[in-house]
Amino acid sequence: MSPPVEPTTPSPFVVYKYPLDLKATQEVRMPLLARILCVQLQYGRPTLWAMVNREAAAENHVMVPVHMVGTGHAEVPRDADYVGTVQLDEGTLVLHVFHEAHHARQANG
Repeated sequence: MSPPVEPTTPSPFVVYKYPLDLKATQEVRMPLLARILCVQLQYGRPTLWAMVNREAAAENHVMVPVHMVGTGHAEVPRDADYVGTVQLDEGTLVLHVFHEAHHARQANG
């Protein structure tokens, strides 16, 4: 006989997506302590995915600096963390995406 299965507690975490503009630098509004997972193209647009605590998602938000650097075109921000690389226009435009969550500022509203 198998032991009884313990009921599981639902995880408070959920994955949210954040579509990005094609800009060298932008700020993305996300919940405090969100963990950026990756960047990929969705419908031809660079998009960040981050794991957030759904219970905290409605409360404190921060503006996270995000940078897109073309291969050989600009310097990588000194303290930025690499997220991933996306290719646009059939690979003719390659953008490397970095974030500076440690430099996030409190979001208004």
